[in-house]
Amino acid sequence: MQVFSDVCMRKVGGGSSRTSISNITLTNSVIFGSGKIGGIVGGVPQVSAESGFWTTIYTTISNCISYADIYCPSTASSSCQGGGIIGFAYATAIENCENYGQITNLSNSETNRVGGIVGYL
Repeated sequence: MQVFSDVCMRKVGGGSSRTSISNITLTNSVIFGSGKIGGIVGGVPQVSAESGFWTTIYTTISNCISYADIYCPSTASSSCQGGGIIGFAYATAIENCENYGQITNLSNSETNRVGGIVGYL
């Protein structure tokens, strides 16, 4: 599978304040994109609710394995946070996860963040 993406997952779990993602294995995959990209989850940021207040989504990612190769470029308007399991993690617990894919920073930009498990925490 080959995925090209520049979209960040804004909400995980349909608006729930607690979300669990578990028992996922991603194989034979290449993920290329800017913004927040990861083998299992692109990003779990703090989100703005319709009321104007910030909402924290407490997320647990457990027992996941990624064999995906992640390619993390940046553009003039967007940096890249790329990780083998998750690109951007806010209030996120990661338990018993493994990454065997290659994470490649395709830019000399100092704003890019890449990591084997998490790109930016």
